[in-house]
Amino acid sequence: MSKKNSSKITQLAPVPCSPEDPCKVCGGVHHPCYTRGEELWCAYIESEEDVQRFTPEGYEFFGTVPGSGQAVFVPIKIADQRKQQIEHTPGEKIEPSTLKETIEELVQASLPKSELEIKIPLVAKRFQYFTNDVWRLYHTKEQEIEEAETRSDRVTEINQLLKIGNYELKLSKYLRPSLATPLEKIATYLGSNTAAMLTTLLPVAGSLLKTGTQLELIRATEFYALPILYTGIVAESGSSKSPTQKTILKPLFRMQAQAEEDHAYALQDWEAENKRARNSDETPPEKPAVHEYYTTDATREAIVLIQSQQPDRGFLGWFDELSALIGGQNQYRNGKGADKEAILSGRDGTGIKMNRASGKRAFVQSSAFSITGSTQPDTLRKMIGDFSDPTGQWARFLWTVLPIKPARFPEDETSYDISDFLHGVYVRLESFEPKTYRMSTEARSLYARWYNELDDLRLTQPQQGLRAVYAKMKGDTGTLALLLHCINSAVDSGRQPSEEISLETMKAAISLAKFYIGQVKLIHAEGGNESGELEQSYTKLIRLSERKGWIKARDAQNLCREFRKLSPDTVRSHFRELEAMGLGSTRGTGRQLEWQASTYASEEFPDIDSTLPTASRNGPDLRQYTPDVVTSVDGQSIENSEFAPNRQNGHSSNGLTSNGHLNGNGKKSETTTTTLKPQINGKPLLAADTDRLDLSTEADTFSQQAWENGDNGRG
Repeated sequence: MSKKNSSKITQLAPVPCSPEDPCKVCGGVHHPCYTRGEELWCAYIESEEDVQRFTPEGYEFFGTVPGSGQAVFVPIKIADQRKQQIEHTPGEKIEPSTLKETIEELVQASLPKSELEIKIPLVAKRFQYFTNDVWRLYHTKEQEIEEAETRSDRVTEINQLLKIGNYELKLSKYLRPSLATPLEKIATYLGSNTAAMLTTLLPVAGSLLKTGTQLELIRATEFYALPILYTGIVAESGSSKSPTQKTILKPLFRMQAQAEEDHAYALQDWEAENKRARNSDETPPEKPAVHEYYTTDATREAIVLIQSQQPDRGFLGWFDELSALIGGQNQYRNGKGADKEAILSGRDGTGIKMNRASGKRAFVQSSAFSITGSTQPDTLRKMIGDFSDPTGQWARFLWTVLPIKPARFPEDETSYDISDFLHGVYVRLESFEPKTYRMSTEARSLYARWYNELDDLRLTQPQQGLRAVYAKMKGDTGTLALLLHCINSAVDSGRQPSEEISLETMKAAISLAKFYIGQVKLIHAEGGNESGELEQSYTKLIRLSERKGWIKARDAQNLCREFRKLSPDTVRSHFRELEAMGLGSTRGTGRQLEWQASTYASEEFPDIDSTLPTASRNGPDLRQYTPDVVTSVDGQSIENSEFAPNRQNGHSSNGLTSNGHLNGNGKKSETTTTTLKPQINGKPLLAADTDRLDLSTEADTFSQQAWENGDNGRG
């Protein structure tokens, strides 16, 4: 922006414009528009944009009239001559840098708007700039200073998002190695992650536990955690979210197929008994209902029907695309029904009552359906809206954001046969009798401190959506502890779990709770882009550069919808901002400018909320608890677990069998099939479940009597 000229008018008097002789610049009669000889004085011009728009043909903008501020235009042919007549105030040298310093002083002074309305015109007059242009300079400088002052905060937020997104759950911190190790391997093969595996497993396990299973959290308020969980995986198309979930769901599909077969036989028996009862005038037997392990129908009618047929058991709602769950609500009532409310209340195990105008009615005293599914980031953002979550619907879900990961061709081709193993675990879970579990003294003390930490976060969090998450996590932590306790008991021996939840299990549950809070922050950061916050977009750029290296403006526009609206030059300005933030470097100039992220890697899991004011008053600061601190579960050490094949004559001591195949080099390699008989400290972990599932092999058998005698292989 250039400084304007001014000339002292000493010869001719200005003549006001009139309707008969309107202003040649603006075309109207604006007081005070004048002509003075060949000069045109226009009061309508207020900025350089106006100058470019309204300069008459054959004229040149010359400056402003001192004092009154009209824009002066002179014929081009005499412009050079007129420039020689410019007179400045004696002794005053006006430099652009001086104006810059003056504007910066005004910004730093943070004056009230009323004072700025006085000072800005004075500054414009002194430096002979249009007032509007000085205001524009002021706001630009104000934004620059604000960005510089908040740069460190934005870097901290971006680093936290990177840490949360990069963190990989170690399943052996939460599950027995016999289950954790193969799931970790399969996740690697699929290009998925371990969190997606666990996020699917937890609601499946909860759906198999009988109604009445609960964990007492606060007796005084009758606050109990139920084995009911809603979870979702958020990932782009092609990120293996469906194969990941189906790895966990296949055994459940198998159980449903068996239930359908059993029901067919039971129906045949019923038909025979019903016929006999009718012929003998006896009371006909009740028609058998099929055991529903899962459903893909989320209407309230379907939920009530299934739950009323099996009031003592739960079931799973599985939705390969969670938008079908939301879109299917109230579909038969033009969106005016109560399906959404029924699903919301179902998360708490609340009973459901249904009455139809046709006379059809149903009632269940308590519900026990869990939900899992997947969706894409853009789809979820549209469903959540502004992220305020006024009904708390989305806070009822535990989310896992599945990043883009490589899914290379496996070099060893080891096949992990997890389906049969999971089937055995599921069978044991559904055999557990309903029970009210309680925390050990140490676990209760830890949970109480964590409960208070969550309450502190809720009270200090300005966003309504996150406040709901912190509030719900008080109960969800108990649900996680209950499910981990039951799953690991099912893996160990299949016996009824002990009544007491241990300190180690509660630590693991709190670590998981922190992880899921972090995932919600990733999702909310995505929503922050809608309000102009660029931390998530910058995080996306860093991840893109980690995969691709140097990126150009076009790459950013293709990746982030926020950048699609921006010009390439503006995108390149963001590259320079990332460089100023220390998050990468640029090379080239102009249209050839490129940016590359700094090398970034972190195994450290961030605090769940850096704004937490203090630790709880009755215990240590729980921000120190991270998913890496758990070294045992229910007292069982998991540091020395062994799962490597130890082949002997084509077999392995832990149940691995091998077959010869040719690798890419034409040499004979071994493809192993794991039947999941791992060891801890040299002894088998899993007893053979010969009742419903035979997991033993010729090379590796274990006596059930040894388990009954207490030799359970724990060393």
